[in-house]
Amino acid sequence: MVSIAHATTGAFIAAVLPYPWVYIPLSLASHFALDFVRHYDIGVAAKIYHYSKTEMIAWEAVDLLVSVLMIALIWQQTFTNYNPHLWIGAFFGILPDILETSDYFFHQPLKILQPIYHLHDVFHHSTRQFWWGVIPQIILVSTIALAANWS
Repeated sequence: MVSIAHATTGAFIAAVLPYPWVYIPLSLASHFALDFVRHYDIGVAAKIYHYSKTEMIAWEAVDLLVSVLMIALIWQQTFTNYNPHLWIGAFFGILPDILETSDYFFHQPLKILQPIYHLHDVFHHSTRQFWWGVIPQIILVSTIALAANWS
């Protein structure tokens, strides 16, 4: 999944369960649960379109920027209305992908992280079919946005 789906889910978990000892492991676990669903992501796109490292970094930067904007918009985060739990939850929601950065960009997996890489691979189910992989993510983020603003 793209970071938008992972980060928004992690933030939602933190918003609903604002206790770090609860939302941190659940946000982390949500990453693997979401990756179990067939999805389209930037890693798949990079393989299909043969992205260079520069293009891959650019797409990841856009993905992370949109993630930040989505969280800020959904939970109306400003400098005066700031909930750090949302951002910590979002961070742990995308952490497994962050940990694979050295492998993706430099083809140098860190040996200490091999168990995490393996766990991520076990749960990761991507598809090359764009719409079948993006539609579940759109539904997920839309549902979270509606649930977060349900009054």
